[in-house]
Amino acid sequence: MPIVEERISTKTSSLGTVRMEVADAAAEFSVTSTAAAGAVAAVSHAAVTGKSHYITAIHASFDAAHIDLLILAFDGTATRHQVHNARDFEFSNPVKVASATAATASLNVTSFNGDLTIRGFTA
Repeated sequence: MPIVEERISTKTSSLGTVRMEVADAAAEFSVTSTAAAGAVAAVSHAAVTGKSHYITAIHASFDAAHIDLLILAFDGTATRHQVHNARDFEFSNPVKVASATAATASLNVTSFNGDLTIRGFTA
């Protein structure tokens, strides 16, 4: 089911006030990267002029028991999180990335294969 952003505005004329509704479907996205040992799994969703990305979930995992570092970078701020084998971030309130800014994340993969996925929508 597509996510819909609704905007409501009013217009007043000599004939009275009219309520106008405009609905724009938000574009959902999912970006995945797989990296071999000694590489970095990096994902990025390109910026869209006049719109913001909203991150709803992030999944990071390794193909064997392993601990490594996940770096989330949104709006020029990087946060670091340890990943023990696999880790899922599900945001009940989507993380908003500044308008016209790419959404990026990277997973350090030192000894095993790693997968990284970000999911969200653009509106």
